[in-house]
Amino acid sequence: MFPLGGQAGTTAKVTFTGKLGPGPVGGWVDFPGGVVKPDGTNGIFQIVIPTNTPPGPRLLRLFNAEGASRPRIFMVGILPEITEIEPNDSLTKPQAITNLPVTINGRFDKAGDVDLFTVKLAASQTLIAEAVANMVGSSIDPALTLRDAAGHQVAFGHDGIGLDALLAYPVSKAGTYIVQLAGFAYPPAADVRFVGGKSQFYRLTLTTGAYLRSSFPAGIARGTTGSVQLSGWNLAGTNQLLAQTITAAASTGRQDFAEIIQASVPNRLRLALGDGTEVLESEPNDTREKAQKITPPLTLNGRLDRAGDVDRFAFSARKGERFEFKLLARTQGGPMDSVLVIEDAAGKELARVDDSAGDTDARLVWAATAETNYFVAVRDLFGKGGPDHVYRLEVGPPAPGFTVTVDTHAFAVQVGKTNELKLTVTPVNGYACTNLQVVIEGLPDDITVQVPKLAAKGGEVKVSLIAGADAEPSNQPIRVLVVAPEFKPAKVRPAIFTVNAKDTSPELFINQTDELWLTVTSGPALASPVVKKKKK
Repeated sequence: MFPLGGQAGTTAKVTFTGKLGPGPVGGWVDFPGGVVKPDGTNGIFQIVIPTNTPPGPRLLRLFNAEGASRPRIFMVGILPEITEIEPNDSLTKPQAITNLPVTINGRFDKAGDVDLFTVKLAASQTLIAEAVANMVGSSIDPALTLRDAAGHQVAFGHDGIGLDALLAYPVSKAGTYIVQLAGFAYPPAADVRFVGGKSQFYRLTLTTGAYLRSSFPAGIARGTTGSVQLSGWNLAGTNQLLAQTITAAASTGRQDFAEIIQASVPNRLRLALGDGTEVLESEPNDTREKAQKITPPLTLNGRLDRAGDVDRFAFSARKGERFEFKLLARTQGGPMDSVLVIEDAAGKELARVDDSAGDTDARLVWAATAETNYFVAVRDLFGKGGPDHVYRLEVGPPAPGFTVTVDTHAFAVQVGKTNELKLTVTPVNGYACTNLQVVIEGLPDDITVQVPKLAAKGGEVKVSLIAGADAEPSNQPIRVLVVAPEFKPAKVRPAIFTVNAKDTSPELFINQTDELWLTVTSGPALASPVVKKKKK
């Protein structure tokens, strides 16, 4: 898919490659008022983006009468958009960018390709360069270099938003500067080199205007209203990292995050929504003697203010009492590589966790060995800190619950026939799954559902979709919800599909979705893909 996005208030022309299947082919995007329609040329579609569409990643699908494509990430921006023009791979042939701000849609055409762009900057301006590639599905680890007119490096930006690159440069001397963008292979290869190819796309945003980097606190209690400080660049027309206070109202929906969106700002932030007591970290708390006292259960909102900062919290526990620690930092979009340590009163390390399985944030279930005071310490793996090193630490007893996953993003059922939708329900912390109920949102008329009784240990659940003889062929998004009614309020968990199974990093803009797809066909339903196991 190229380009990877478009500007709100415009109609983007996007080219898709691959097998589109028998026509007619339609499309769907997950923002209100969005329209995807064929352009009349094979593989080219027009995507209508309403003016009020917030910036950020959205999902897009193509579909026909037989089924739907995998969802792809489509980026909505608010800045003018242009396309990279080759040749621009040397200091003598950069592409001139005459108007800022702008978003450039480009591609590394061949192995070793490097794309360069010139911009004119005035003294006292701060240039923000953001290169998005990996988080929208390109197998690129991008790197940004800023050079002066003579080609000398003045700034470098690599992993700023997950693996994608972010560079902020306060200009001290007016003149022409060169923005150089290149990409390393991801996952990393044995040799270190710049990559390129037909599918190595990127979006490069260049601006001297406002840009958001973090909020503090990084979340608030669901259903409440609170104040957060926004940090970033050019928020009030100065060069400095600064903060301004806004009011953010948390919705009462099922989402775990709300979005912080500011007018005329090209990016947005995630604001986590919690269900319990929210507490702000209080400095100084670097040492055990000055540790902040806490009484679980609660959620701590903290920040590593400077390089080398360590935040410590003191709590009491009975022998055998179990706690679950969940630390959110990278999953919020920040740069912090979190480490969580449990210490006793003498400073002895009792437990340590860095990256949890499939997650760059730290999570730990731990039991106290004696009735005494303990400390939980939060730090960055590399000793970094700053206004954007914010985190949320949930501390409490291990909560019983469950997760629901599905390994197929789209389902098809033939008129007058039955097909199965397979879910995997996994209990958490000893939960018994026998009382769970399955609800499917978005089903068309004349489609009924049969759900078998769930076993206490969870596992695979085969949900039957039955299309009546009078059902009409159709395509629509659906959501499969699993409800535990015994909780007050009832726990609702959507069935989650992993968009990019090769990379489950939470740093991807959207790597998990609960928006599945159902096609009601007039002919034989498509079989689910079969995963073949390698022979030993």
